[in-house]
Amino acid sequence: MAVTTRKQFTATTNTTTTVFSPVSIQLNNQDDLDVYVTLSGGTRVLQLRQSTGSTAQSSHPQVNNTDGLYFPAVSAGTTLYNYTLSSDNNTITFNSALPSGAIVSCERRTRDADSAYTSFASGSTIRATDLNNSSTESNFTAQEARNKAFEIENAFFNGNPPTIDGVPQPFVSSSAIIDGAIVNVDVNASAAIAGTKISPDFGSQNIVTTGTGATGNLGVTGNIIVSGTVDGRDIATDGTKLDTVETNAKDDQTAAEIKTLYETNSNTNAYTDTEKTFVNAITATATELNIIDGVTSTTAELNYVDGVTSNVQTQLDGKQPLDSELTELATMGSGTAGALADLNTAEVQILDGATASTAELNLLAGKSIVTTIGGSATDVQIPSAQAVNERIVEVVTEVGGFAPIASETSFPNTNPDINDGAGTIVSIKALASNLVSNGSGVATISNGAGAGNTVTINGLANSTTYAAGKGILVETTTTLHTYTFHREVIDPTGVTNAQTLVNDFNDRYQVSGSAPSNHPDGSALGDGDLWFDTSANVMKVYDLGNTQYDAVTSIGDFKLLTVVPDGATSGTPTFDGTILSYDLRDGSSAAAITSVGQLIVSLNGVIQKPNSGNFDASQEGYYLEGTNGIKFCTAPPSGSSLFVTLIGSATAIGTPNDNTVSEAKLQSDAVSEAKLKVGNSPVNGKFLQAQSGQSGGLYWETVDLTQLNASNLTSGTVADARISTLTSSKLTGALPAIDGSNLTGLQAGATGGNSGGNAVFWENDQTITHDYTISTNKNAGSFGPLTINNGVTVTVPNNSTWTIV
Repeated sequence: MAVTTRKQFTATTNTTTTVFSPVSIQLNNQDDLDVYVTLSGGTRVLQLRQSTGSTAQSSHPQVNNTDGLYFPAVSAGTTLYNYTLSSDNNTITFNSALPSGAIVSCERRTRDADSAYTSFASGSTIRATDLNNSSTESNFTAQEARNKAFEIENAFFNGNPPTIDGVPQPFVSSSAIIDGAIVNVDVNASAAIAGTKISPDFGSQNIVTTGTGATGNLGVTGNIIVSGTVDGRDIATDGTKLDTVETNAKDDQTAAEIKTLYETNSNTNAYTDTEKTFVNAITATATELNIIDGVTSTTAELNYVDGVTSNVQTQLDGKQPLDSELTELATMGSGTAGALADLNTAEVQILDGATASTAELNLLAGKSIVTTIGGSATDVQIPSAQAVNERIVEVVTEVGGFAPIASETSFPNTNPDINDGAGTIVSIKALASNLVSNGSGVATISNGAGAGNTVTINGLANSTTYAAGKGILVETTTTLHTYTFHREVIDPTGVTNAQTLVNDFNDRYQVSGSAPSNHPDGSALGDGDLWFDTSANVMKVYDLGNTQYDAVTSIGDFKLLTVVPDGATSGTPTFDGTILSYDLRDGSSAAAITSVGQLIVSLNGVIQKPNSGNFDASQEGYYLEGTNGIKFCTAPPSGSSLFVTLIGSATAIGTPNDNTVSEAKLQSDAVSEAKLKVGNSPVNGKFLQAQSGQSGGLYWETVDLTQLNASNLTSGTVADARISTLTSSKLTGALPAIDGSNLTGLQAGATGGNSGGNAVFWENDQTITHDYTISTNKNAGSFGPLTINNGVTVTVPNNSTWTIV
């Protein structure tokens, strides 16, 4: 069976491949392997076994071949990718990735130089290794020769020429063929002989055939002239027609393409469907449209004539008084005409014959006559006699009666309601003792309606005591001696106190558009008096010490105000580089600003400077304009962005709640000893110790080192610098794992006499008692003889060696 001496790898399909394996060729020496790279469409080139790429030099076998062993020839400077061969001769690794489509092939060629073979000198010792190498070299040479012979036989007898990189190679030259020996039968019927191989070539003679031309492309240099037609067509006639067809002409243009081409011409643009519908809906004539031509009025100005149906002057004349009417008015006293102008004819006729005074007539101002009195009756309604009568009957019927008693122990022993039902009010003038309700709002009164009759009152507030002396109202129910709480009765003192409070509040709280100078009753203002300023919609409180009203604000009150056009209550502000003033709104109300410093104004992301006093355009920033507007010294540019925040006129930093300040909120190194709650005063040299019996749980204490022993020390707390001398007697038990690089004073390497000073001996044990595996890609050595105990295994991995000397 033939032995593999040549190998070709599949062509690469990318630009990243560098490794090719397996080679699967036996080698006696790595120099015996030739490795070639054939680029797509190129020549195979012998590569060099080295760790860097290079180019072919004059010494390259294919550049200057003299023995015919390396072919085909290549030029100096050809790129070499070069390679390294693994120690097992099975993997080829190139120094750089090969281009896509590259083919790698290799061939063993045992060197034939004398120095490449094993030689034996006279009198030398013959070793098995030398004999084996010599035999291998001979065998390899024979294998290579036999494979070459197989190729030649295959070429001669089977017609299969040898190949290089899969490409058949010529093996019989022209000189080896006898002249005239090749006859027609020797030319393969499928042979494609190039026209250039025929002399003279087809270019200088006519080609005549009785068959048809082969299919495929026909390349012709020069003009083609025919005397007939081509495929039934007269080329000369049809060509004239084709000459008139424009470049890029198409026979399948879409409607959209035709429309686009049509509209690129001047005055051919078509209306869109929407525009066409709009134009079709216009009913005005050309004359009517021409009226609009040249009109400069705005839409708002044109709307002024909306509704005018006739001559404007005629309509104005219809609104003017007659001359006789003007004459009569001229005789009236000063102011009379103006007063009458406010009255219509019906109102004037009402005054004719009236004897009531102005004050009496004013009593009827805003009043209306009603014929029924409902639950929503108001002070501006005057009921008729019939309505009053009906309402009295209705109320009496609703109340169902009224029964006053002296105390809670004076209830009647029968139902006080005239219908023996619910709804009659029983008034307890004053409780004789405290009345206490339970958790359900129920109170019971023993003997409340006479001996043995317990009175029950429902509907009281849960678990509430009604003090003795208070008066209450209760309602009867359909159950005898059971009542429902109605309400408490305010005693005269309470009413008086309430009236006093109301009067006092009416004095101390005033509503007006200007600051009050005294109370409504004429008394002097006092600290805390309230005034609601209707001009600014701001609540203010009087400061007697400074004799002024100050705005009432919430601590930390911040509001984002809405910016509107100057003088408007809504709308989007305009920024055009000319407008200086803008109004500010707080929700639906005008903003109430008492100080320019209350505003944070951001214009285009820049905080603006607030200015107090009178407006000065030469300044920068803005001024407060009234109580709800700002005015910039320079008009904001077009497209500006404006935000305004209102700060309450009184702000403060609130006090944190208990246990709400975290450590992160404290500034580093900000807490002093004085801020710590310690049971005694500090003394230098003492440390702070936790003692639960001391104030704050802390106490300054002295360190007592006499009580310090090893059990009080945490592992790792004694630094190396604190240990001066450590004797062996202090070391007990097993030592922890120690990095040998940190050890000093240990004997390293060989040993010997003079306490190791004469270190010439390496010593090892003679018996292997434990399993051992030599590290991968590491070698080991031992001095023998050695004994491996039964059951003990020494493992030597691939690519590792164990040498026993």
